[in-house]
Amino acid sequence: MRTTFAVVTSLIAVTSLAAQNSSASTIINHFGLGCQGLGGRLTGGVVVNTVVGMSYNKANAVLQVSVTNSTPIVAGEATATVSEVHLNFPNGAVTGVTLNNQTGSGGATPAFTMSFDADSAAAPNPNAAGCLGDFNVTLTAGANGAGGIANAAATNITTANPVFGLVTFELQLTGPGTAGMDAEAIIATISQGSPSATSVALKFEGGGLQGQEGGYVGSCDQCRTSIYTVGQTTVGSTFDLCVTGGFGCHSCMWISATPGPTIVQGVTVPVGWPIAAAWELGNFGIGGTGNYACIPFSVPNNAQLQGFEFYVANLTYNALNLQGYAFSPGFTVTIN
Repeated sequence: MRTTFAVVTSLIAVTSLAAQNSSASTIINHFGLGCQGLGGRLTGGVVVNTVVGMSYNKANAVLQVSVTNSTPIVAGEATATVSEVHLNFPNGAVTGVTLNNQTGSGGATPAFTMSFDADSAAAPNPNAAGCLGDFNVTLTAGANGAGGIANAAATNITTANPVFGLVTFELQLTGPGTAGMDAEAIIATISQGSPSATSVALKFEGGGLQGQEGGYVGSCDQCRTSIYTVGQTTVGSTFDLCVTGGFGCHSCMWISATPGPTIVQGVTVPVGWPIAAAWELGNFGIGGTGNYACIPFSVPNNAQLQGFEFYVANLTYNALNLQGYAFSPGFTVTIN
């Protein structure tokens, strides 16, 4: 059943435009997921630390992915480099990706290759990151980690031709949801096909005493959720209003007539109060559900709705480990 705008008749029309640029980041370290049986550590117990940032412009569907390897430098040990970067997109949003360019801050010129899989939930799955599942995009350095991303201050590097410091990849996206998502939705979407699914994963190589330690490590985000849309949010059209998030995360979508944040009884809510409508959508990954849920909307063919906005957030908690709740960032839907 499709939802019409009758459910939000209490909303008022406004004319400001939703933000075109957004950013988000996550940390990859020993608190995250790993495939080495040592939590988020590499083989040999080696500790890594890397920040992955995303900056997205939905007006031109350009995504910039930044990778800063700040792995601790340990005397007498080689410092691991990043040889693979894995990331995802919200379900149904992106059908094509092109690597426009890649830039480094020092050392060798980055020369990663890119692989894109529009449907990581179905075979074949070319973008696997070990035990951390199958991803939509993989950026890969050379054989044996050659050309990998190194800590800018590292001096003991065993992989060939390292790129030092910040590396940025620019990706051009195409698809029905590129105008309806932001950086938070991208970084909140998890991999497929694994109980250790994660939003972002990296492969490290060349660490430890002999420069032979490595492995896959995923982000340490827990119950990070975000809102996005798929389809044209225009008068006379239909679109899907969706929430994406991690395994075990609960989904309860709230819609408001006014933007937030709002403080309600000491709690900061990312949308305005009161709430005009809410949908209880279950727990991701439990009871046969996936890592997203969508509500279909039909927009009447009425020109007076142009410029109409409403505001959405997801209330979540970890259904497998009840330790409080959190909200997704607020999201603005604009009817054009």
